[in-house]
Amino acid sequence: GVELGLQPDYLKEISDYARSYDFDFIIGSTHVVQHQDPAFPSYYEGISTEEGYRAYFNEILTSIRSFTNFDIYGHIDYVIRYSKTKDLNYCYGQYADIFDPIIETLIANGKGIEINTAGLDKGLKEQHPCAEFIRQYRKKGGEIITVGSDAHRPEDIGRHFDHAADVLKECGFSYYCTFEKRVPAFHKL
Repeated sequence: GVELGLQPDYLKEISDYARSYDFDFIIGSTHVVQHQDPAFPSYYEGISTEEGYRAYFNEILTSIRSFTNFDIYGHIDYVIRYSKTKDLNYCYGQYADIFDPIIETLIANGKGIEINTAGLDKGLKEQHPCAEFIRQYRKKGGEIITVGSDAHRPEDIGRHFDHAADVLKECGFSYYCTFEKRVPAFHKL
């Protein structure tokens, strides 16, 4: 599998790459907004935290409306990991005007989301995305959900998966998915 960082300016190159291999699984994600990575403090220079978050979420919406050669969208609220306030005062309702169309677009295109546990090690109260996002995805008919730890070191593989299972159950899921040849397989929690 592969994680493709989607950027509206490079969708042709990303598309060519995705078609050039026989992947079992493709994660779409956003790491860059207008050529800036929210992981760096310079991303927030001259803008409020909310403006930075909104720009990031709008970039996701633009990307998924233009590119569909992925299976799930990873760490949808990744942007909150790196702001000064992290998830303080952050909630689904504040961004529902963007989150709802993101969820609806993903579902309409048969795409899933990832519950990503790395946020728990980055000083956040919750995993990515927040539980309310996962709950709304399920309420709107979303069925495809994977679990990832965003491990960059072997010892972090599968970290906090017990927490992820609890969150999934609380949000109305009784299963999670894996992929083979781009087809989801559903596994009971």
